[in-house]
Amino acid sequence: MEIVKIDERMISELIAKSWGSPRKRAFGMIRSADCPNNVPAIMVNALQPGTYVAPHRHPSPDGREIWMPHKGVISAVLYDSSGNVTGHGKLSRDLSLKLLEIPAQTYHSLVVESDDAVLFELYCGVYNPAPGAYKQYAPWAVPENAPENEQKNYLEKLTERLRAVPFF
Repeated sequence: MEIVKIDERMISELIAKSWGSPRKRAFGMIRSADCPNNVPAIMVNALQPGTYVAPHRHPSPDGREIWMPHKGVISAVLYDSSGNVTGHGKLSRDLSLKLLEIPAQTYHSLVVESDDAVLFELYCGVYNPAPGAYKQYAPWAVPENAPENEQKNYLEKLTERLRAVPFF
């Protein structure tokens, strides 16, 4: 197995790409967990406010995720199977929540709270990019390919809902 490195040059490039992306984010797959010997998959996400990450879950029993903020503030959001928010927390190197492990088969998404947010992600299952194998989108949420105004409305309503839900 190779040595895995994430350096500031890579992070700066992803942040720059996120500003130029219509989706307001850029993704770096550092290591794909395409077989059990490569688990976990290691990813870096550079995110800007207003990006829409549709609520989804990872169906594999091994499909838990570990999120570690590198820069900025990100609100992690967890849902039940009906779309009710069950909890949320602000991840940041500068706040108290520094790491979040999301159980497999748990619907989740995020809201970006600051410019140039960077999130390190470990996916503990085998990564299979086939539709529905790695990620199942929530049937009650706005799809990721929906028009931008629908995504924006969903994010605004979600932000309002978070004010009434306790932090974890």
